[in-house]
Amino acid sequence: ILAELDVANSKEYKKIFDKACEKAYEVMEQKTYRITNKGKSKIYDTQIIGIGFTHKTARPTEVRPDMQWHRHNLVSLVAMTKDGEFRRLESYGLFNNQKLIGAVFRAELANGLRDMGYGIEPLKELENQDEPTEKKVYENSFKVTGISDEMRAKFSNRANDINSVAKQKGKTTSIDKNNIAQSIKRAKVHYD
Repeated sequence: ILAELDVANSKEYKKIFDKACEKAYEVMEQKTYRITNKGKSKIYDTQIIGIGFTHKTARPTEVRPDMQWHRHNLVSLVAMTKDGEFRRLESYGLFNNQKLIGAVFRAELANGLRDMGYGIEPLKELENQDEPTEKKVYENSFKVTGISDEMRAKFSNRANDINSVAKQKGKTTSIDKNNIAQSIKRAKVHYD
């Protein structure tokens, strides 16, 4: 979508993207905790210390790189509580809630795109993810109405490369495909 937008709408999309990242960050703050000295979990109302890096890099593919405008968030395992004290956080709280955090980001992004006038179609999670399938597994995701499957495939070259290798090797599970993705991964390159 971003590649198709004029300057004004591109700025609006970036604001929506930033807002979605902020909402996900709020959930991260709500889901952090620290193990006390007595071994019990205690949830703190924290302010996480971290930074987000938004950039556009992509891994080269056999055809051409996919568009990749995205953000990485680096989070310290130290947070400040409402009373101004610093506490060590256990990463388990973030790890255990990563699907929730991602779902909040995608929901916020979808709502923002809808507000911009785009049609949004939810993508449903496959019922049995261990079954062999050529389809991707979607969790709490969406697609933009009007962008054809052919257009999506055109800009999904990395997924196509992974699926091609998986098919050649007779691999079908999401774990197999994740391992293939790691084994054929090339260094990212910045593209304009």
